[in-house]
Amino acid sequence: NDTLTISGNLPTPCHMLRAQISDMKFAEQKINISIYSLRDEDLICIQSLAPFNLIVPLELTQVGTYSVVINNEKRFEFNWPENK
Repeated sequence: NDTLTISGNLPTPCHMLRAQISDMKFAEQKINISIYSLRDEDLICIQSLAPFNLIVPLELTQVGTYSVVINNEKRFEFNWPENK
């Protein structure tokens, strides 16, 4: 199975990663991902970055070029299936 891995840093270890991923099967061949974090303001937290990896399973059905849009910004494109 194909996957998309997104890596980054949360502002503190107290932030909880959240992501919303659009349906990847529609004709526009665009994968929209909204990534954000939530934090309990009552917690006292060390001020250090907390790395994360978000693994998104891809269930692609149409051959072609796909755009990946993260937080309304186009980040990259890829071809599926990948030419070997």
